[in-house]
Amino acid sequence: MIALLVGTATAGCSSNCATNCPNPYFDIFATTGENLNVQSATWTGPACPINQTPECRGDIDGTNPCVRFEIIAMAPGSCELDLTFTDGRLPFTAIVDFGPETHQGCCHGFPVTGPASVTVPPLHPAVGFDASPDGDASPDGDDAGVVDAAAD
Repeated sequence: MIALLVGTATAGCSSNCATNCPNPYFDIFATTGENLNVQSATWTGPACPINQTPECRGDIDGTNPCVRFEIIAMAPGSCELDLTFTDGRLPFTAIVDFGPETHQGCCHGFPVTGPASVTVPPLHPAVGFDASPDGDASPDGDDAGVVDAAAD
């Protein structure tokens, strides 16, 4: 009888009760192929992990030692991650909002209320990219070979 109760108790979370959990993770990624040469990483806000320093993780093959930060909220509200770099890259700030704690089946935590990730701009942006409304990327007005982000 005791073995039957143990099997029943563990079946709840070993089943599919976590298949539709709200996402409690927010990721800050480096641009593909780049390392984030971080000088400082600090977070502030009521949702930020307490007593924990932001930790940058490397890529799978170990080529780049810092390509991703992850925030898992400790409370509802916002968390701001401020990054500075040693490679001349401009400082970067990611702000994420987390909703109230969920208790959906096996799901627990504070879900992200917006996009679940952001990418740090590249150290050396592509030359020739023009996001201006007129699409004029060169002094002479010749847009040959220029990708224009403005919707036509």
